[in-house]
Amino acid sequence: NLPKHNLWYFNGYDIDDAFDKYIADPVNHRPPTTYIGFPCTKDSTWPKRYPGTSNCILISDGIWDWFAKWASNPVHHRGEEYEEFKNQLAKHLLDILYETV
Repeated sequence: NLPKHNLWYFNGYDIDDAFDKYIADPVNHRPPTTYIGFPCTKDSTWPKRYPGTSNCILISDGIWDWFAKWASNPVHHRGEEYEEFKNQLAKHLLDILYETV
């Protein structure tokens, strides 16, 4: 029962304020906008190829500065602080998904 249309989440009516808060503190503020889509619902062959499985795409905002301090570390070797930061961003996105769909 997933939607076949794309969804947009907006964090309030004052998008400028939402962007300012999120860019300044992405751990404690939700993204101002998030795109939510379910490619599997647009593919008529999906249920035959992947029975009982669906997929979702979430796209949101971010800036390079948040990640710059880990740029010199190899992928998968950026440490616990990096993983925790990514997990907090992911939690915001999953909360938005669960509340929206």
